[in-house]
Amino acid sequence: AIIDEHKLALSGMVEDSVELGRLAGATHILEKRVTTHPDPTAEAGEYTNYSNRLVDVETGIVAATMVYRTY
Repeated sequence: AIIDEHKLALSGMVEDSVELGRLAGATHILEKRVTTHPDPTAEAGEYTNYSNRLVDVETGIVAATMVYRTY
């Protein structure tokens, strides 16, 4: 999860979201990412990761993060 967060930060997506939030007059942005992965041990044969981040538009700092997985 840490490596994924680092990749996202390096992708430039966070800066783009912050700039978009500034233009929209927002104070915070909620970024969501959903990924599905194969898992032969899961009943459905896969699991889904949900990643949510609340980003302060003024500073670009991630104010909160929530990550969870469903099978």
